Amino acid sequence: MSPRTSLVAPDMDNRIENGLRAVPAGLREGLLLYLRVGIRPGSFLCAVLQNDLVDACRRADPVSAWGLQAIVSFLDNFAPAPSYGSPAAFEAWLESGRDLRRSLEEASSC
Repeated sequence: MSPRTSLVAPDMDNRIENGLRAVPAGLREGLLLYLRVGIRPGSFLCAVLQNDLVDACRRADPVSAWGLQAIVSFLDNFAPAPSYGSPAAFEAWLESGRDLRRSLEEASSC
């Protein structure tokens, strides 16, 4: 059995990449890294993923603010439900990513 290399299932990974097409280009990599391996994105995406609209609006640059609806739609339609929606869900996803990255590092050092 090969080691797990992503927090999302392989069949979901293609759906996620396709869904990201509507998200502003500058935010796609941050969302992908967060969803795949639990890497903390920038402050705007952190606020969105934690469902903190006020903080997201405070942190948004014009492109991010313009793309907010597309980002929310992407999360609702393509992202794994446990990966967003509250500070607790956000932190749990990050913790899962730490565990995954640790296991990948251990596997690569063998």
